[in-house]
Amino acid sequence: MAEEKAFNARLGRAATERDFVGHMQAMKLPHPHKIAEALPGNLRSGKPRQETPPEPWAPLSRSYAGLPELPPSWVAEHREALTLLDVRSAEEYNGPDGHVAGSLNVPLSRLQQADLPSGPLVLVCQSGNRSAKGVQTLLERGVAHPVSDLRGGLPSWQQAGLPVRKLKNAPLPLMRQVQIAAGSLVLLGLILSNTVAPAWILLCWFVGAGLVFAGISGFCGMARLLALMPWNKVSL
Repeated sequence: MAEEKAFNARLGRAATERDFVGHMQAMKLPHPHKIAEALPGNLRSGKPRQETPPEPWAPLSRSYAGLPELPPSWVAEHREALTLLDVRSAEEYNGPDGHVAGSLNVPLSRLQQADLPSGPLVLVCQSGNRSAKGVQTLLERGVAHPVSDLRGGLPSWQQAGLPVRKLKNAPLPLMRQVQIAAGSLVLLGLILSNTVAPAWILLCWFVGAGLVFAGISGFCGMARLLALMPWNKVSL
């Protein structure tokens, strides 16, 4: 400042504010770009426009991945004010593990394109891994509603003493049925190839190739076939 006052003709010596204003007006400089945006920020000295941050919609905490999550007890107390999305498959949702009564089943694979209800959304799955992925998907999608994960998944809900709805005579999860069926066919092929004809070993090759194809493509014909079996038809 001392150097400016000593050598700047507009500020130095006996120049007054009136002299400075007259000098700047005589220069006829163009109006600075975005001065209307910069000046209010300078006047606030970097302070945010909103002095007090808005109240959070829920007592959110952050997971190790930085995603919002809520405890089961709070979710249970506010069930009427939010929607619980179960991102497991339909077979798991209707399986022996049960589901939270009133929850909406939207599998993770359909979450990106699904039409979601209005209001706060809390996602749940069996362990919390898929629901955390679902929260990340919705945040990247830019949904307008608050989104959170249910901390600990369905087991934490049950450990908190909260009820789950289980279907009568619920079958085993479809993936376990596929494992049982595939293992049985491989074992059958080995037995028949050693007792009846060596060509039965092709059954093992066929099952193995089918599993590899299912893992690569995501389409499992055995799962589709088992889903149509009468024991997989559940009743409430």
